[in-house]
Amino acid sequence: MIAIQLPRDLIERCEAYARDVVAHYRSGDKWQCMPWTRDQLCDQEIRQWLAERKTIACKIDLTTCEIGSWYVNEVDEYGIRQALGELPPELVGASINRWIFVRSPESNGWVSEADLPSASIQALHERIERERPC
Repeated sequence: MIAIQLPRDLIERCEAYARDVVAHYRSGDKWQCMPWTRDQLCDQEIRQWLAERKTIACKIDLTTCEIGSWYVNEVDEYGIRQALGELPPELVGASINRWIFVRSPESNGWVSEADLPSASIQALHERIERERPC
């Protein structure tokens, strides 16, 4: 095994970047930041928010929405079932991958790509490709 020691300034820059990303994803009121702010809501509010994702997803304007991505458990992409103690222990951390999320002022929080209609998923990926730096 080879050990690599990173320069302290590189570690500090990476930590600062991670803090900035989390702060950005949590920007706005507690609803607009969901699921990042689920600890600020009661169980009933969390369940209601989760139940609204597919309906909200149909209303998001994919030409102007904000796009974000982070690593999630694919069987609980919002982290809600785990937070509520409803995710079986064998599924915690079962399949971790990077997922795309979108939000708009009207979305009441982040919406998983999986909740978007299939035509919207296609449009989202086309937008991501168009906006990708060369």
